[in-house]
Amino acid sequence: MFVCTTLPGMSDHALPLATESRGVEVSELPCRSVLNRSVGSRVHMDLTINPYRGCEFGCRYCYARYSHEFLDRTPEEFETRIFAKLDAPRVLAAELARMKVAGRKIAIGTATDPYQPIERELRVTRGILEALCGCRGAHVSLITKSGLVTRDIDLFRKLHERHHLSVALTLITLDRAMQRKLEPRAPTPEKRLAAIRELADAGLRVGVSYSPLMPGVNDSQVDIDGLLAAAAEAGAAFAYGQVLWVPSCARPFLFEWLREQFRERVWAYRRLYEHGVDPPEAVRAGILRRFEAARDAAGLAGRGMCEEEGEAVQMVLFG
Repeated sequence: MFVCTTLPGMSDHALPLATESRGVEVSELPCRSVLNRSVGSRVHMDLTINPYRGCEFGCRYCYARYSHEFLDRTPEEFETRIFAKLDAPRVLAAELARMKVAGRKIAIGTATDPYQPIERELRVTRGILEALCGCRGAHVSLITKSGLVTRDIDLFRKLHERHHLSVALTLITLDRAMQRKLEPRAPTPEKRLAAIRELADAGLRVGVSYSPLMPGVNDSQVDIDGLLAAAAEAGAAFAYGQVLWVPSCARPFLFEWLREQFRERVWAYRRLYEHGVDPPEAVRAGILRRFEAARDAAGLAGRGMCEEEGEAVQMVLFG
C-alpha cells in the first residue's frame, strides 16, 4: 500500500492517495523553485521541470537514482520512496509571471516520469500544465512512459495553441518479456502505442524516444525497424534515440541486471564501458546510423520540439 508522510518542517496532512499494494512510500517535498536550469551537452533545453523525485517504474538503466542521495536516501530507495512537489503548480505560476518565456525551451520529465502511478491521485503534473497555459511562446516538451498522459489532452490542446508543443513516449522494445526485464513496472508497449495514437488523433505533435539503445539487447535491426514502423503506424511524427550511457551511479544496477538476465553479455559490457560512460565512438555512431536509416525508412522526422529551429531534442529519462 502507499504510505503517506511529510518531511520535517511540513504540516502534517495526509496526501490524497488511493490504497494500492505497491509498497511505495510517498512524502511531500517542499520547493522554492520548479524551473531548473539545464546544464551539460546531453540535454538540449534551457529549463527542466520534474514534478517528482524518485520513480516507481524501476527502469534498470535509469541514471537519476543518484538524486536520492541529496535527500539522505539511498539509490536503492529511488523506486520505493517517492517525493512529490505538491506546491509545484503554484510556485511555477509565480515563476512564470516574473520571466519572459517566449523562445525558451522547457522540458517536463527529464529525470523522473511525470505520469508515474501517483500522478493519478496527486495531479501535480496536471497542475504544472495548467500553470504553463498562463503564458505563451515557449518550446514546451514532455516525455513519459505512461498512457496516463492522454488524461490531459484538454490541456495539451491549450498548450498547443499557446506554445510550440511536443510530447514523446519512451519506447525501447515491442517485446513484452524484454520490456518487463528492462522496465519492471512501466506500462506495456501496447499501452504506449495506444497513447501515441490517441494524442495524434487529437491533433498533437507526438513522437517516440528510442532511448536507450542498448548494444546487444534492443538494438538489432529487426527490433529498430519494427518499433519505428509501429510508432509511425500509430501516428508518431518524429523519433529520436540515444545509445545507452552508464554513469557511475547507474553502473551497479545495470551490471546486476545483466548478471541476472544476460550473464553472457557482462564481459562485453565491461569492455564497452571500461573507459567512460559511453561505448567507443565507432560503436555508438554505428548504432545511431542504423537507427537514423530506419527512422527515415519509416517516414519519421528526426526533430522534436525545436524542429523549426533545426535542433534535435535529446530529451531522455536516463540522462
